Amino acid sequence: MDNRVITGKKEIMEETGIGIMKEADIVIIGGGPAGMAAAVEAARSGVKDIMILERDQRLGGILQQCIHNGFGLLLFGEELTGPEYAGRFIRQVNELGIEVKLDTMVLDIAGDKTVTAVNSEDGLIKIKAKSVILAMGCRERSRGALNIPGSRPAGIYTAGTAQRFVNIEGYMPGRKIVILGSGDIGLIMARRMTLEGAEVKMVCEIMPYPGGLNRNIVQCLDDFGIPLRLSTTVVGIHGRERVEGVTVAKVDEKGKPVPGTYEYVECDTLLLSVGLIPENEITKAAGIDMDGATSGPLVDEYARTSREGIFACGNVVYVHDLVDHVTMEGYRAGKSAAEYVSGKSKFQADTGSKYLTEPGSNYSVVSGGKCPAEPGRDCSAEHESIYSADNTGLIRLNPGKGVRCVIPQFIHKDCRDDVKIFFRAGGIYRDVRIEAVSDGKALHSHKNKIVAPGGMESMTIKAEKIRGSSSGCIEVRIEQSEKENTVVGLDRDLPAGSCRELTCIVCPVGCRISAAMDENGEVTEIRGNSCPRGASYARAECTDPKRMVTSTVRMKDGGLPPVPVKTDIPVPRDKVMDCMKEINRFRASAPVREGDVLIRNILGTGASVVAAGGTTPSY
Repeated sequence: MDNRVITGKKEIMEETGIGIMKEADIVIIGGGPAGMAAAVEAARSGVKDIMILERDQRLGGILQQCIHNGFGLLLFGEELTGPEYAGRFIRQVNELGIEVKLDTMVLDIAGDKTVTAVNSEDGLIKIKAKSVILAMGCRERSRGALNIPGSRPAGIYTAGTAQRFVNIEGYMPGRKIVILGSGDIGLIMARRMTLEGAEVKMVCEIMPYPGGLNRNIVQCLDDFGIPLRLSTTVVGIHGRERVEGVTVAKVDEKGKPVPGTYEYVECDTLLLSVGLIPENEITKAAGIDMDGATSGPLVDEYARTSREGIFACGNVVYVHDLVDHVTMEGYRAGKSAAEYVSGKSKFQADTGSKYLTEPGSNYSVVSGGKCPAEPGRDCSAEHESIYSADNTGLIRLNPGKGVRCVIPQFIHKDCRDDVKIFFRAGGIYRDVRIEAVSDGKALHSHKNKIVAPGGMESMTIKAEKIRGSSSGCIEVRIEQSEKENTVVGLDRDLPAGSCRELTCIVCPVGCRISAAMDENGEVTEIRGNSCPRGASYARAECTDPKRMVTSTVRMKDGGLPPVPVKTDIPVPRDKVMDCMKEINRFRASAPVREGDVLIRNILGTGASVVAAGGTTPSY
């Protein structure tokens, strides 16, 4: 059998009779925001032979079903919906001529960086890559991971599955909803289901603090009067064919249900928003060193994993809060991979012979040549770990007091650029000092009014500070003055003549703002905002609160999926539900292109409803 396949300027002839053999300089696994950003940056860095492998039927990943706004504030300085954000990178991928294989499942990465994949068009494919970028994203925890007692009726979904049903397929999963978990997807779906006419009874969170951003607590729960039950979980599911109700209960500090607090809640649907897990089965099978604290691979500031020539970025490394950060990591991985395949990387050959291990470490790596994925298998002959015990050119970043995890886990002592560090707090802390310490000296220090596990924190350490460190370890820690196990930063109505405490929602930072008001309800003073937009938001929130409306519009041709839409400007908050009724009554005619005006001046608000996607996406 003679299989002849052309990829870019490379051509290989293979007479194996088993699948198709290809070559590529860089193979990117995953076509979400991280993978597309990596491909774009690698192409701009001069690499011509790039291939994206995506298991879905179009590029964009989870962004395609995230029709709400809030994307792109850091990267583009504007508030985009998920499909709009994805569309910008899809167009760049097309313009740069990057090869894309959709509906393609990756099965394996061999020791020589040969990627094995399969799809319905090509069958089995083997791609010999010079470099591989892991960008598989993450997946949701399901009911099976929670061990909730009770029957197994229909009506139990992960929040992401429900999001896909509503926003892409056009189906409502239920009408009376209970949501378990206060992650951002769960909060967003609480709002989305309410906008579509469902009754969200409550959001239950087993922890004493919310899992999502405070801005989402405000605009997804507070705006609609949806109660958030902290230190509460679902302890029973009732129903035969369909969910008929759930039993919820308060939990103690150990997470055990408290007797006497059991409450039956009638509902037909239970949505689970109980955390995301980096998608790393392929990573583990490739013998790449993993971090037990993040469930992702160990990486350095150049997005390198422990396998030479394999890079990782985005939610496959750790679960981000913001797609902008995912994209920035993709850029970094793409640039690093481009330098690697071109031979320009100064860290091309700094591998060692042993896996790094420390007594009491959270990392899953082990000594010798034992494989982290399969402890019984010796994989030392297949690869050597970059993060080796005898690699003195590396500095390890460790989580210290109050910190759950730190990314990246390693940086180079002679790093050429300032390094941005991400970390997640282990609780809610007020009035803190955040430090990066080495040899008893602070390489970086800044104050923060509040940190919480619901949001990823960051700091930037100057390159000269890192190069000046003589230690092989940097500890990131939180020095606190007070720990709070309560919901912090929620907007509550206060009487005129007093001070209103607000959480700003114009960006993910979620500043706590105090607005002083006189007896006439006029704003006289604003404090706590970190930018002018925060002051504008606070003034408007006190006098004329407005919200952007995002939804979908059905097509006159019932065979076409709904089109995501948004208002081009915010509308008065008290008219949001009325605007939704108008949007749901409207039917669009194909073709619809992104930016098309579908409804002008909806309900006399001055806002137009515009398409945030199209009927014919490029990928």
